[in-house]
Amino acid sequence: MSDAALLKLEAKFNANSDREEQAGDRIEELEADLDRLRKRIHKTDQKLDRRTREGSRLFDKIMNMRATTLAGMMVKVRVRDRWNTDDEKTEITILKSLVADIKAIAGEKP
Repeated sequence: MSDAALLKLEAKFNANSDREEQAGDRIEELEADLDRLRKRIHKTDQKLDRRTREGSRLFDKIMNMRATTLAGMMVKVRVRDRWNTDDEKTEITILKSLVADIKAIAGEKP
């Protein structure tokens, strides 16, 4: 093998080494981006938890408050439309609240 062939191989080796280093640098950049995204996801997840707890607190407050008109009862119906009512307990809470409202409007004790 001649020196010219060795020089060509060295040039290829050096070019590959440079590309390898660039790929490693890019991985480090992407990992840093991923770390930032994980932190943002965690922070947003905490915010979602706070919003969910606040929504639950407001839902309970609305359902425990007596409506005195059809407009007040419609507030509860609209809240029900927006609230996650996948569970039976929540549906029963809404129904009991509306029944108590109807009885109160009719002058009966709930």
